[in-house]
Amino acid sequence: MIDIELRLRNYRCFGDEPVSICFTDGFTALVGTNNSGKSSLLRMPYELRSLFSLLTNPHANPGQQLLRGGNSQGRWTPSVASGERIFRTGADRPVEIDIVVRDGPKGRFAQDGDQVVLTITYDRQGFTNTILKTEGGTVLGSMEQPLDLSKPGALDLEPFTSAMQQLVQSMYIGPFRNAINVGGQDSYYDIQVGEQFIRSFSGFKSGPMPEQNEAVYELTQEIKRIFGFESLDTLTLSATINPFNLPLTVEATGLRNREQGSRTL
Repeated sequence: MIDIELRLRNYRCFGDEPVSICFTDGFTALVGTNNSGKSSLLRMPYELRSLFSLLTNPHANPGQQLLRGGNSQGRWTPSVASGERIFRTGADRPVEIDIVVRDGPKGRFAQDGDQVVLTITYDRQGFTNTILKTEGGTVLGSMEQPLDLSKPGALDLEPFTSAMQQLVQSMYIGPFRNAINVGGQDSYYDIQVGEQFIRSFSGFKSGPMPEQNEAVYELTQEIKRIFGFESLDTLTLSATINPFNLPLTVEATGLRNREQGSRTL
């Protein structure tokens, strides 16, 4: 069971009134009008992944790791695409992030039955300020008052860090609809697209690694199953010669007179 809530203020199009998103088991859909912030929320785990990654070590000194964002200067760097920013336009206030683990691989992140919240602020100079507190407002630790895990009954960090490991594993697949280069980059967020994808696909199918060959075969079989094709093949030789094209040959049975034919896409 996974139930992780993130609350954000002054992040992209969102202001002082917090916006909340929950990551839970199952399927979640974001529905809203244009420019209401759906894309910002979808991209947020990708942009904050470096922060979540710093919060995955249950054995680190919380004064360094949990409450300082991984180093003594309190700095971390969001993964923001060139020409973009995570700060709200027209506001000089820092981004504020509340992380609440109501349930995760190691259970609920709580102290004596009280839900614990990690609040992180990130300002325009790149500095982080962090406070660990209960939802009732009791401060358990901060950058000025690090946690002392040596005390009897000290806060168990594993429910929190194991939940952060789940967020680190998230994948962002952005909108992309054609096979062109993306400014010469190898990847478009978490996936390869355009010519780089075609080259990689060709290498996976025809390369020397059996595991990659088998993965392409299994993917092809799954696409056949989804679309009801009798056969589906990719001409990787052509893709290797001309990286601008990934020819697909699909053979299907016609509904009328059960005529068999082939289509090259």
